[in-house]
Amino acid sequence: MRGTIAWLGVFGFLMAACGGGGEAPAESTPAEPATPDPAVEDAHDDALSAKIKAGKEGLYTCGSAEKAGGEPVYGKLTVTFEIKADGTIGKLVVEENGTGNETVGACVLETIKGWTFPAHPYGESIEYTYPFEVGF
Repeated sequence: MRGTIAWLGVFGFLMAACGGGGEAPAESTPAEPATPDPAVEDAHDDALSAKIKAGKEGLYTCGSAEKAGGEPVYGKLTVTFEIKADGTIGKLVVEENGTGNETVGACVLETIKGWTFPAHPYGESIEYTYPFEVGF
């Protein structure tokens, strides 16, 4: 009898160590996502706006090249572009080309494709539709 009790003691110890001590396993709950900090979001938006504003300067070369070959290029070019979570450009489409010049539209897309932005602090992609006023 004494050996049986000792064996049951060892068995109980092993069961408890392996999580099989008869108790229900603790339920795991998914971690709550971090609550976005508005100040962080605002700072990121400001950084994106500054990059777009600085990048617009590079778009003037698109119209200048066309202008050199003929009439000046004027109008609004509305572009939708995705800034992926890592700050690179994803989707990129000319929604409206008020310049009437497809070469300028293609040049603007190629220029924007090379832009890079700060990575999103919460790992999200952002889509912008931005009207660029073109007056080359």
